[in-house]
Amino acid sequence: MPVSSLGHGVILPSLLGWHVNQDAPTFLPFFVVLHLGTAAALLVFFRKEWMSVINGFFRTLATRKLREDPDGRLAWLLLAGTVPAGVVGLVFEKALSANFARPALAASFLVLNGIVLLLGERLRRIRVKEGASELSFWQAIAVGTSQVLALVPGISRSGVNVVGD
Repeated sequence: MPVSSLGHGVILPSLLGWHVNQDAPTFLPFFVVLHLGTAAALLVFFRKEWMSVINGFFRTLATRKLREDPDGRLAWLLLAGTVPAGVVGLVFEKALSANFARPALAASFLVLNGIVLLLGERLRRIRVKEGASELSFWQAIAVGTSQVLALVPGISRSGVNVVGD
């Protein structure tokens, strides 16, 4: 089931007849705050793992031994995977926000998202997966690049991450 909180947040008000001004300058910040709440819950739940990754990051800065420190390597892979979506989001901010609150577009991308997830599941069955800290930096960048798609309402961020991996 393709799930995109952004896509559903754009489509539901139209489907249910809610009078939400999706062109208002407060609409996008509202979604950001919702996602910050989710992120905070995940940070709290996985605090031990996050502390290990953060400590590993600083260890690799001090020791320069990236290969011997799986937590440090994971930190650098996460950083490399974050860059593509951040850069595209900054560069294309106006173009992305212009199409942000269009329910028909979000619905179309939800269908496309379902197809991508189905194809990704079929590919997953024929491929052996590696652990996250075993990825190369180029693979981490590829996964991060797949996240660029999630900047469009209707595309599931977690879905494209799973397929991109």
